[in-house]
Amino acid sequence: MIVEQIHNMTEVFFNSIYEIENTEIPNQSNAVNQRESERNTSGHNVRGTRISAEEWWGVSGNYPAVESLVSTGWHDGVEKANKALNALAVPRIKTVRRRKVRSDFGDHIDMQAVYGGSLDKAWESTHREAGAMQQGNTVTIAVNLSAAWNVTADRMFWKGAVVTILCDELQKSGRNIRIVGYSPQAKVYRNGGSKCVLITLKNYQDPLNINVLATTTALSGFFRSYIFKAIRLDENRVRSSLGIPMNNYKPNMLKEESDVVYIEDVWSQCSAQQLINKIGGQING
Repeated sequence: MIVEQIHNMTEVFFNSIYEIENTEIPNQSNAVNQRESERNTSGHNVRGTRISAEEWWGVSGNYPAVESLVSTGWHDGVEKANKALNALAVPRIKTVRRRKVRSDFGDHIDMQAVYGGSLDKAWESTHREAGAMQQGNTVTIAVNLSAAWNVTADRMFWKGAVVTILCDELQKSGRNIRIVGYSPQAKVYRNGGSKCVLITLKNYQDPLNINVLATTTALSGFFRSYIFKAIRLDENRVRSSLGIPMNNYKPNMLKEESDVVYIEDVWSQCSAQQLINKIGGQING
């Protein structure tokens, strides 16, 4: 875990989900009561609006079900993401892989083609697509996992659908992917300070597990359990409300990197399509 203080913002970067799991929170009475309420709630009534437990967590079974899915993967979420893929037009991303091209000039000659009289295709060379050389072969996808209390699981799902779709396309294009989830919250602390939790969901060298990816980026319960726990680590300073989500905050810890694609403020099929189009243009150059 890395902690960095920038003015009134505290950024905390976790290396993995398991680092959050293994961290102990101070046993403060107000936090214990709130956690028990979240674990067992059948719904939320705030300002006359009711959100059912499944709308809050994104899955039946509340908190324990989320913990189970983090280990096993959210298969239903993958199916939902695939249906979302069919509803969205995904732009083709230029590949960074080298491909063999045959012509009348190149690096190597194929004598079988010469003997066969195909002199216009006798030479072989490898090329990347035009524009691909300007782009690196690594990409960090940073997804803002935050949402207000009244944002339902179905709306929160669209960010994860975009992540799942984008990862699939980037892998096909030959790029190596890192995925970072982050949650910036304003006025987390009693003194008015803010906090941003970052967590590595996939490192460059890790294999891509779509089932786990769906759980951590598309399942609202992951944010409302694991990220909530991470926000509470300095419990004696944190407000019981856990702050206010910041939709357009870019973590300082990622600002030095040039290959970051941000996924934020996506709550519908329409906004998901707009973001995919934008990202496709950004990566293709």
